[in-house]
Amino acid sequence: MSGALGCIIPIDEVTHNLLEHLSFALLDFLTTVDDLEYKSFRAFRNDVFTAPMTGFVDGDFVEYFLDLPAFAQWDVLSLSNALSQITVEYIIDMLNRLKYTH
Repeated sequence: MSGALGCIIPIDEVTHNLLEHLSFALLDFLTTVDDLEYKSFRAFRNDVFTAPMTGFVDGDFVEYFLDLPAFAQWDVLSLSNALSQITVEYIIDMLNRLKYTH
């Protein structure tokens, strides 16, 4: 696997917090391959050290939300108190706008 970097898009703090809560809810909802912890998989590594993934939201990961069936999207939102007042339609619209930003 290469360590290629896709695109970094600056977003406001409110959007960042919303996407961060969404990614945490997705972590609780989606199963990983071979029980590999997602945060460890996405952490920066080289021969000297490993740095935790902090300060950004993985767009590829939150995009999985768009692939979920509607009932599962509602389940993901219900996993987070911070997302309880947000509609599925709002999240889908926001993710689609961000998806086509780059």
